[in-house]
Amino acid sequence: METELVGQGLAHPLIDIECFGLAPGRGQRQHQPGLHRLFESASPLEAFKGDSWDLSKLAPEAGDGAAAKEGAQTLNDFIDGLDATHEGEPSNTTIVGHSYGGLLVGEAAQDPNTGADQVVGVAAPGFGVDRASELAVGEDNVWATMVEGDAIAFPAGESMIHGNDPTGENFGGNVFNSATSGADSGEIHGGYWDEGNAARKDMALIITGQSDLIQPPGE
Repeated sequence: METELVGQGLAHPLIDIECFGLAPGRGQRQHQPGLHRLFESASPLEAFKGDSWDLSKLAPEAGDGAAAKEGAQTLNDFIDGLDATHEGEPSNTTIVGHSYGGLLVGEAAQDPNTGADQVVGVAAPGFGVDRASELAVGEDNVWATMVEGDAIAFPAGESMIHGNDPTGENFGGNVFNSATSGADSGEIHGGYWDEGNAARKDMALIITGQSDLIQPPGE
């Protein structure tokens, strides 16, 4: 894992945790330019903070969650560093985890001392819990999305590898919009940041404190 601490006084810090090499499809680094464009266009956007954890070296442990458990404390320590250097009004820190990165986010958010204020799972194989209420940020601050055809999607109602499906009715929390983008399951898994995907707009609204503007999926 590599972290870079930059900036002070950020109102809406974002920690972006991407997963490279643990899922089929195009390279996940392609997401980053789309992510930057997304948040640059959000209004009002008072601040942007992005970092990536490269979990590819820990791929053998992906199935049992060892890499996520190992990284959770590092992530929470990093958030503590953000808080320690913050100046001005209290910030609202969001952690976005894609694919296996979503599990790392969930493991970190189980810590009652986590500095995260809200968590977002994008095509995550679970948050490591069965209910959103088990996360320290509170179920109202838990968000997730996944489309049919994604390489890691499970049939509706089934448990995932690492807890219940975060987009399932019984999990609690919130589900936001996304669209299928890609020619096969691997490309779909990496397509949530593509131009025109509804997930981009909704993530910007979540991170900038405007989640009340998100339309329920299907409406």
